Amino acid sequence: MTFTSGCVARVAALICAALFALGGVADAQTRGGKVTIGVEQDIPGFDPLTVGIYDTGAIATAALLFDTLTRIDDDGKVQGRLALSWTSSANFKTWTFKLRPGVKFQDGSPFNAAAVVFNYDRMMDPNNNCRCAFYLTALSNIEAVDDLTVVYHLRVPQADLPALLSPPTVTNVFHSPNRTARSRWPRSHDGPMSGWQRCTATFPTGPPWRSRR
Repeated sequence: MTFTSGCVARVAALICAALFALGGVADAQTRGGKVTIGVEQDIPGFDPLTVGIYDTGAIATAALLFDTLTRIDDDGKVQGRLALSWTSSANFKTWTFKLRPGVKFQDGSPFNAAAVVFNYDRMMDPNNNCRCAFYLTALSNIEAVDDLTVVYHLRVPQADLPALLSPPTVTNVFHSPNRTARSRWPRSHDGPMSGWQRCTATFPTGPPWRSRR
């Protein structure tokens, strides 16, 4: 099949018209509004002592609610999120993370090294019988050097620890120590979102997020 010059001109005109139309739709878009996202199961909560692990629906929802220390960018490289930078020992068994300053939980309390240690100690405490502790067997202990410096001491080398801390799984998200101590984190929840406080940085801001069954 061949095209005449007139046919090519008409096709080009149609393409330009379509592009202008799409541009008009894009220009008409505004920020805000609501979006509904379905998950395959009810979300029983995000407290590790209650749920033990996150299923795929909880992980997908946690990605919208929580910040993690690191993230994976579109090129597959590890970037900082709640952590600004990190270094490791030569044997990859000690990792030091510098935390982003000025981060607060939704209850207004600060996100700092003490909060990171609190969350891990709570999951690893044998008296809490958390199923999530199974996923932390490679971690010997975690240390708050100062307000914005936290050190992971590992039992085995982990060259890819920064990448492992990026997904919003049950052991990678952080809850407010103040809220945790106050609520005592009951084993049963009134609803799928009760009893938690997300850790969110001040740099990405947006409208509130809601969940319902």
